[in-house]
Amino acid sequence: MGRGERKKLAVRQALGGAALRLAVERGLENVTVEDITAEAGVSLRTFGNYFASKYESICALGTDRARRVGAELRGRPAGEPLWDAITGAMLAHNDGAERAPDGAWLAGLKHTLSAPTIRAGRGDRGAHGARSRAGHVPADPGGRG
Repeated sequence: MGRGERKKLAVRQALGGAALRLAVERGLENVTVEDITAEAGVSLRTFGNYFASKYESICALGTDRARRVGAELRGRPAGEPLWDAITGAMLAHNDGAERAPDGAWLAGLKHTLSAPTIRAGRGDRGAHGARSRAGHVPADPGGRG
């Protein structure tokens, strides 16, 4: 990955991390895109280059991790037992596995991610396609968005 790609990834992760953290701490409806950009130290325009909505940004870290785990799983040896392949793929991309999150954080995370607006936003194929063309998120080679 080149320097420019690393910088784009860092901005995307900063925005996604800020969005998720603020939503869990304040409640989903008490967070604005302006709050997210201020927390991440970027402009509103920069936010728009990466995400179509605050809901999409809140899901970004999990979505990106799922894509990395999927790619890792596809790269595992064909003869490897399924459980070993899944475990290996998950552990390769399990950020922060050395410490368990506290109960309050997990409760807030569950509440945030179960909101209907978040669940609906996870299927936002149009925005993903626009970002893929912009080079921010790798396109799904199967064409499934």
